[in-house]
Amino acid sequence: MEANKKLATLEGDDFAEEMMAIIKAACDANSEQNYDDSKDDFFSIIRVRAMEPPVIASLSSVLTSPIEDGDMTSLKMHQLVFYSIISKLSLEQLQPYRSTIKIIMGFDISSFESRSSHYAQTMHLVNNARLLDRFIENPEDVWVPENKFDCISYRTLWERVNTAEQMRPYMHDLFNWQLDACHPPFRPCREQLARFPEVSAAVAAEVMNVAVEDFEHQHFLVDFVSECVPAGKAWYPMRDPVEQMVRVLEGKSKEHLVKDGEEDYLEEAKDWLEVLRKWESNN
Repeated sequence: MEANKKLATLEGDDFAEEMMAIIKAACDANSEQNYDDSKDDFFSIIRVRAMEPPVIASLSSVLTSPIEDGDMTSLKMHQLVFYSIISKLSLEQLQPYRSTIKIIMGFDISSFESRSSHYAQTMHLVNNARLLDRFIENPEDVWVPENKFDCISYRTLWERVNTAEQMRPYMHDLFNWQLDACHPPFRPCREQLARFPEVSAAVAAEVMNVAVEDFEHQHFLVDFVSECVPAGKAWYPMRDPVEQMVRVLEGKSKEHLVKDGEEDYLEEAKDWLEVLRKWESNN
């Protein structure tokens, strides 16, 4: 991208000025709350240079500017800078932005139209600023998202949890997000669990025993083990709860299964047991 090449050659105020022009253009071109910057080198360039005084001043100026009720243009700028740049900075890089983050935390939106999309998105921005402040203030703090709008919790898990033993206390809560693949936390929570497959499989079995007759939840647990845990002894803790799931579903009539959308769950559970049996016969 030519703009990125140009940006990389600039210094000081010239860099900050060009940076803001590109941010504004990106904001105008994209209306998503969480801009997908994963394939855009532009944001990586900014994050690398985030501790330069002109960059700090420019980004802080955006984030500390007021957001008026219903002003989506201003909100989108705040979101883009916060979610794509500030929230992804290292702990060291975040230090110059602490006062800016606290200003966002203090935004008063009590007079906003409470049921509007603008209000909700501004509230999530403020809440994520509070969570980022928590991340900075407590360098050892780790948590699982309490709601689907928390975008900071995953950093604590990636950066501060390094062993299965450390992750195990959080696994039940991570599996509690394996209820609906459409919820934003579903995929990132699954990725955390997949980091430690053997221990996760054992905890999945515990959750299976709690989620009795919640067949949709059980379906996602079986699916997780199938997709993220290599077939083998790590599957053993899941065998009894999956067999129990099969027995309960087989006790229902076909019409009942179809009506409740559980027919596929039964077949998937049977397939899982068959894979385990084949593994045992070959080993």
